[in-house]
Amino acid sequence: MAEINEVERAIKIIKKYHKKIIILHCVSNYPTLLKDTNLKRIQLLKKRFKNYSIGLSDHTNNIYSSIASVALGVSVIEKHYNIDNIKTPDSLFSINSIMLRDLKNISNDIHESLKKNKKKIFYKKNYVFRRSLFSKKNIEKNEKISLKNIQALRPLVGIKSEKIFNIIGLRTKKKILKDQPIFFRDLSRK
Repeated sequence: MAEINEVERAIKIIKKYHKKIIILHCVSNYPTLLKDTNLKRIQLLKKRFKNYSIGLSDHTNNIYSSIASVALGVSVIEKHYNIDNIKTPDSLFSINSIMLRDLKNISNDIHESLKKNKKKIFYKKNYVFRRSLFSKKNIEKNEKISLKNIQALRPLVGIKSEKIFNIIGLRTKKKILKDQPIFFRDLSRK
């Protein structure tokens, strides 16, 4: 329930003794409704306290806000967990073992998907799933290429679809049958 200036004062005191500080965003409603989680505050804390890890103390009775916080870059999630389903004062905002397992697995998957990769991942084998230009109908020899007689389809085998306006108005050197790819070698400016 601390204001930002109170967090700053607390950090000054703690730093006298150690530097292992993690700041947790927390809403002190038990249980916290999902609409009250105010997760955007995590971004404020990350911006304001760049030298510290930011986490979430989650008092909702589900794992949704915890999962969302992972994508916002938290490094720690504090969550109440009821190991044996005994009624306690924290039961209303505790999760069960299945939810805990899901939280762990989903969080790991999100962390994996957010990893920075220095190499650009590009799968050449998927390149064929791009679109290229095909005849929409039979195009006769010496006929002009227009939007009426060509279409963009998969796979990429001829002229890339992004080049469509480069070939409009060109004439065919030969007859091109319906649904066949179009190649530059088959076109002429005359």
